[in-house]
Amino acid sequence: MRTHPGFLERRHAARVGLVLLVFLAAAVLCLHAAVPSSLVSWNADPVPPRPGPTGLPPAADLPAGACPLCRPDPSIPIVQLGPADTDSLGRTYAAFNEALLARADSLLAAGAFGPPEKAASREAVHLLARMLAVNSLHYMIGFATAPDRIYEVSEASLRQAFARYSDPGVYPIARMRRGRMGLGRICVHYDLTAPLDSTTVVGGVRLRTHIEDADVGGKKQRVLVLEVPTILWSTVDVLLGEHFTCKAELSRSNGPPAPYDLYLFYDVDGMYFRKWGVHQPRAMSFWSTPRDVGRLTLPRTPLVGSAVYLPHVHFELPLMLPDLGFDDLRLVDVPQPILSLSYLRAQAYPDWMRRAEPRGFKDWQSYGPIPPDLRLRFPDQ
Repeated sequence: MRTHPGFLERRHAARVGLVLLVFLAAAVLCLHAAVPSSLVSWNADPVPPRPGPTGLPPAADLPAGACPLCRPDPSIPIVQLGPADTDSLGRTYAAFNEALLARADSLLAAGAFGPPEKAASREAVHLLARMLAVNSLHYMIGFATAPDRIYEVSEASLRQAFARYSDPGVYPIARMRRGRMGLGRICVHYDLTAPLDSTTVVGGVRLRTHIEDADVGGKKQRVLVLEVPTILWSTVDVLLGEHFTCKAELSRSNGPPAPYDLYLFYDVDGMYFRKWGVHQPRAMSFWSTPRDVGRLTLPRTPLVGSAVYLPHVHFELPLMLPDLGFDDLRLVDVPQPILSLSYLRAQAYPDWMRRAEPRGFKDWQSYGPIPPDLRLRFPDQ
């Protein structure tokens, strides 16, 4: 069976913005005959269908800078999520991903991507896993785009899930007073009044967390600092103010370059990166070929990717190196899949899934270009 054309061309994602974040076509008849029927019929996608319009009032009805989740309309129900709820969600996502990897490995062994020992076949099955694995953005977009209710969490309700599962979220839970998701928004409040210099556990990795008065945009601002290890640099500091908020949107496009679903978090406020300067992300995005967990091979134009929008970004490099500027919208690695830490410790994943230290899997990167419509929406400034 011929492998996907152009597959050997590797696209190395930029690591700037990696901390924010962590997803094939109907088979021909001969492929159906070669693959066991148990693999063809598998279907247990935990990602809900795309929601309807959000319950947000028109923009003109909201005061400038207002967050509708801070003081919502009393008629909108607020659903409290406890430790059992968040642990159940983590368990469901982890079980799906573990079953997905086992099924993909069986497809590889059955020759669905060509000779199993060939590098191109192993790259193809790896791409399949990146396209279909569920990550933290899947559940966050589901909660955040709920049209008629608000979901509320706290540090206590998330602590157990953050300790049991890998890559469970995109914002830290230390000192979180309250997090809300719904009506097309995310809103998180942190308690930064008392000093803090400790560690927090995220997906089994201990990260230093402290509170400081940082220089943000030429002004001193009290922030929560999470020191996150990356593959490219030793650490990148994620800074969060007392109030982090953003809008959330899930949409489908027919392309170009091909159909894809877009998971978008934009109008970000209250979050910054610090590495060779302080930078404010204004949008985070993830896209992939529309989900079909029954796929047996790659579509004609497979797509999976993630990007961060950092307008006016400028790196103040050390020593005598010149400062650098980059595209405001740039590719970053795809969010890592949610898996149970016991599964990772047992190394129960296939050998084509190669672990990276201190966390995640190697080459969990974007494939294909940034969609042109996304570049039009978030242009260079």
